[in-house]
Amino acid sequence: MDGVMDSPGYQIAAGGKLYAAVRGTTLYVAAPATDANDQFILITDIADHPAMAPWGKNGQVAFDPNAKPFLAQNGATRAISWSVAGAGNLCPNSVSLGWMEGSIDLENVFSALPETISICLARYASGNGGVLIAASQIPAGNGDDNIDVSEFLRVPISTLRDEDSDGVLDVLGSNPGFPASFTNNPGVFAVRWPAVPGQTYRVIAFDKQGDPMLPLSGPMLCSEGTFNLSYSDYPPASVSQRFYRVENMTRQ
Repeated sequence: MDGVMDSPGYQIAAGGKLYAAVRGTTLYVAAPATDANDQFILITDIADHPAMAPWGKNGQVAFDPNAKPFLAQNGATRAISWSVAGAGNLCPNSVSLGWMEGSIDLENVFSALPETISICLARYASGNGGVLIAASQIPAGNGDDNIDVSEFLRVPISTLRDEDSDGVLDVLGSNPGFPASFTNNPGVFAVRWPAVPGQTYRVIAFDKQGDPMLPLSGPMLCSEGTFNLSYSDYPPASVSQRFYRVENMTRQ
């Protein structure tokens, strides 16, 4: 770990403030290095009952800092450290300019690889009792001193994977077609697919082999905190089959 973010292709929140990726059972996270404030990346399999904020900060978080992992940077010393992070965790000792980054083994920390994780970035004024700097929360909060369950990003591990180590989340890879799930209700075809905030998608289709693929949907922007999108198609009764594809317009 060198204080340099591994890849911009791991961005999971708009504005370049929070990055994450998974390879095997290893989770990598990163955020810009702090200024004079203390900052934390909180990671849990389930965001639930409120507890006191870490490091004696003001307010509460839907996270247990005594039982769940978090990466922290001290605003005064710039030191970076993991807490409750299990064996094999990594992070630089300190970073003045660059990135607070680190990695943990999810299976080691949570006893089994979770299907989803809840993650947030929180900055507080330095020192004991420091208040939450709500304007810098990722994801955005409600402006009070607490971090509620809804103020965590709930991210499927499958969306975070970069198994080919190319610095891009696999769901954003060079192949514009990727697996989607389809539900055929009477008269309705619902197309669902994994998505990443800030990316724009559209659904295209054709009815039989040899036909051109034509757009069905307009551009669909994946909003902050959303990691799945869907589109409902209502073909006429004369259409007995239809082939769908989801395009990532941002990466074309």
